[in-house]
Amino acid sequence: MSDLILAHCASLRAGGLSRRTVEAREDWLRRADRVMPFGVVEADRTELELFLGTDDWAPATRSKAFYHLRSFYLWGCDPANGTDGPILEDDPMEGMRRPRVPKGEPNPVSDEELRIVLEQAREPYLTAVILAVGAGLRCSELAVQRREDVSEEFVRVRFGKGGKSASVPTSAAVWEHVRDFPRGRLLEHVGGIADGRKLSARASIYFARTLKLPGVSLHRFRHKFADLLRIGGADIATISRCLRHQHLSSTQVYARATEAECRFAVSTLRLRDQTPN
Repeated sequence: MSDLILAHCASLRAGGLSRRTVEAREDWLRRADRVMPFGVVEADRTELELFLGTDDWAPATRSKAFYHLRSFYLWGCDPANGTDGPILEDDPMEGMRRPRVPKGEPNPVSDEELRIVLEQAREPYLTAVILAVGAGLRCSELAVQRREDVSEEFVRVRFGKGGKSASVPTSAAVWEHVRDFPRGRLLEHVGGIADGRKLSARASIYFARTLKLPGVSLHRFRHKFADLLRIGGADIATISRCLRHQHLSSTQVYARATEAECRFAVSTLRLRDQTPN
């Protein structure tokens, strides 16, 4: 692997980026470096476009690859990162547009799926689900959430997305479940592991094979958290704050009205009542 990729990742770590972000950056740069004729450092625009145009990639995958590669070249062309000017002479991605990602749809678990999991799931999946649906935690956050960071008032998330810390009010269900846990990582106390990706994969397999709930994943319980807030009357700004989103546009994916709700709303229209006498 290019020494420049190693230097870039070291720079990211020194800058305080999360371990997950640095690992993703290194993984994408390695992948590109392997397929480029002269490596990622010497790649030209045509080679990069061919790489980003890989046939079997989903739009979101294409967009992630673009983001990581673009960030690498911007870093290399920044004069502040070299001793005698920029490390790279030019940016082969200058002027390239990031691939569009279609807006997602909310995908919460159903009430029945939630009931089955809460009644039948074994540990560590039960605790993971309660934290996801009761506090909106992501898999990476679930894996490392500590008991000392949960009080009756707040759940403090020390290692959120992008390495940022934040907090969300503690729901009664979460507090009732974790209040008697000892200090330390909650999931490790019930047989879990401090690895968000492995936790996510194992949970999906468990839900499908043992509970006969194919398609159910831990992240869908985070969607359910947002859905329950919306049904309870929370506005989008409140939901965004609870989900710890930086932009409201991210929250819209989680908090969009369902087709059934739209049909019901339209069915209640009474046009004659609005007609002046």
